[in-house]
Amino acid sequence: MTISVSPARNEYTSNASQTIFNYTFKIFESTDLNVYITPSGSTANDSLDLTVGYTVTGLGDEDGGTITLSTGAVLNDLVTIVSNVPSSRTTDYQNNGDFRPDIVNGDFDRVVSIAKKIEDLASR
Repeated sequence: MTISVSPARNEYTSNASQTIFNYTFKIFESTDLNVYITPSGSTANDSLDLTVGYTVTGLGDEDGGTITLSTGAVLNDLVTIVSNVPSSRTTDYQNNGDFRPDIVNGDFDRVVSIAKKIEDLASR
């Protein structure tokens, strides 16, 4: 499958006690996301707003998945979900080794995901 053109970032204004939010881009591991919760009326500050209390669904799904906060957001909090796919190479192809399409496609998907993450950073 191909990677969608969806941005590598989703932002939501929360309802009171809301816990489930969608992300619309492919990730490979649950650690490939950063989730920020900025209190209503505050200025976003990545070093203060980063949260770690959530679970992730949709690993490997080209259309994304959901995060579920362990504690509900407060009314009108800004919830930002950002791709954080590491810029590393995880596969090394060997001479006379397997060259399977699922592995090659996954590697190219990772490269495109990293490019989308950099594009998002550059546009801010």
